[in-house]
Amino acid sequence: MSKKSRSKLWFLVHSWLALPIWFFVLIVCVTGTLAVVSQEIVWLANPQMRASPPSDDARRLSYDQILTAMKKPNPRPSSQPSTAPTSRISPSTWTSTTPTDAR
Repeated sequence: MSKKSRSKLWFLVHSWLALPIWFFVLIVCVTGTLAVVSQEIVWLANPQMRASPPSDDARRLSYDQILTAMKKPNPRPSSQPSTAPTSRISPSTWTSTTPTDAR
């Protein structure tokens, strides 16, 4: 077998062995892309997922009403540092507290 025919044979073997690997990488890339943009696809396909404009009879809230709504107690605990950070603090100094208005 000549060197030219041997290199041609190895090229064919290499090409055919690469096809299943290429197909696997293609499937991984396509499914990964779908996983990344799935929320956007749902948003485009389902109009109920989109924000709708307020109805014509909806009243506008004043600035004070918005602030009052924002200051309402939040039942979920929030994580806050127990002391003012003057230097690096470890996570063990963090405590879970609830807003004082919630009590």
